Amino acid sequence: MALGDFESPSAWRQDLDRRWPERAVIKSLVVETLKQVCASERPKLLELGPGDGELLVQLQARYANASFTAADIEPSLLQHLSARVLRPVATVEINLSESWSKLGGPFDAIYSVQTLHDLGGEEALRDAYLKARASLEPGGLLLNTDFVEPFFNHDPARPRRFDVETHRRLLWEADLVDSRCVVEVGGMACVCASRVRH
Repeated sequence: MALGDFESPSAWRQDLDRRWPERAVIKSLVVETLKQVCASERPKLLELGPGDGELLVQLQARYANASFTAADIEPSLLQHLSARVLRPVATVEINLSESWSKLGGPFDAIYSVQTLHDLGGEEALRDAYLKARASLEPGGLLLNTDFVEPFFNHDPARPRRFDVETHRRLLWEADLVDSRCVVEVGGMACVCASRVRH
């Protein structure tokens, strides 16, 4: 169901959490996985598709030293997020299929939960991984959680949900290294990789 079908962004997120209960496990692992990045003095993190801001608020509570940028195509989500965060964050209204230059950066970590499948296929995902690499500091971490199994109504000619090995191949093609699957649970998986240090 679309955001417009709900009375608020939080009601929309709660519906997603109900339909995919594995999101709770995934989100807690995202928080833990970002611990290594947030051990630095002033890490800069970018969330792609932050939804109602629930995960960003959890990260702010855990990592007070980090600064955050939230990027979404939907201005109402960014407004909702800005009203609920613990500390101000930079918000950027952006179509992730277009240039990422206005996001700023570079970032110590870029993360997303259940976002990149909306870009529209393997080429779009490859392009997002390339843009993420260009937006990361050397040694920076990309963490992407998304569906890894097709939905019952998917179009086989235009797949948007890919298995872990496809994600790892696309990360490698984007020159991101040390890719691994942090967790695969339900129909979702969390993969991560790093930009090479130079």
